[in-house]
Amino acid sequence: MKVVIQAKEKRAEAIIDERFGRCGFFAVYDTDKKDFEFFENPFKDGGGAGIKAAQLVADKGEALIGVNFGPNAFAVLSESGMKVYSGLREKTLKENIDIFLEQKLEEIKDSNAEKHSGLM
Repeated sequence: MKVVIQAKEKRAEAIIDERFGRCGFFAVYDTDKKDFEFFENPFKDGGGAGIKAAQLVADKGEALIGVNFGPNAFAVLSESGMKVYSGLREKTLKENIDIFLEQKLEEIKDSNAEKHSGLM
């Protein structure tokens, strides 16, 4: 299984990034190989970051660990069939993965952040 997690830095010891569409990086943890692969979030600085990031990560894994998800991004994730889990703030990527593998992270069933838009 491949699990995507929001990352502030490209290392397993980095703290989870609380932002979804604007996080710096995504990490993909392969449960078979027991290793991380990192890639930069190309949408962190533009409009529609949440939706675009959701489309990107939906193609990278079967589950997502994160903290905050707006309604548009969460809708894309849900429609893709990806399961979304509530990551633990102030824990490293590795710690969050270990807790996920112990089946101790709560599955998120709906968005938990307000819609963000550049429109006023």
